[in-house]
Amino acid sequence: MNQTPGLLGRAQRHWLAAQLPRLADRPVVLCVHHTLGEGDGDLLDADRLFALVAPHRHVKAIVFGHSHVWTLSRRDRLHLINLPAVGYNFSDTQPVGWVDARFSRAGVSLTLRALAGERAQDGRTYRLAWS
Repeated sequence: MNQTPGLLGRAQRHWLAAQLPRLADRPVVLCVHHTLGEGDGDLLDADRLFALVAPHRHVKAIVFGHSHVWTLSRRDRLHLINLPAVGYNFSDTQPVGWVDARFSRAGVSLTLRALAGERAQDGRTYRLAWS
């Protein structure tokens, strides 16, 4: 299988490290494309990203895709939001669609809008509270 990994790279990590202290008065949600695992197609410097955001308690979530798998998980206090495929899925056990997100200082409400694939969760809202 063709693997296409991602990389934030040094320049983007340094930029992010400079920006995060300036945003300490509000919740921060980061968005990247690649998944945050250890596979050949994941974000290759995900561990560096996690280490960079760890001291910044105002970073509340990381949103990502690439895997075409809809999942919500956590890594310590950090919410990990893996968005579904918008065009095609790799497995019919996964939805094809999008997520409506409504952010506030207290958290985010995520409503899945599934058009194809697994549609059982279509219209379901998940509420994530910032800790």
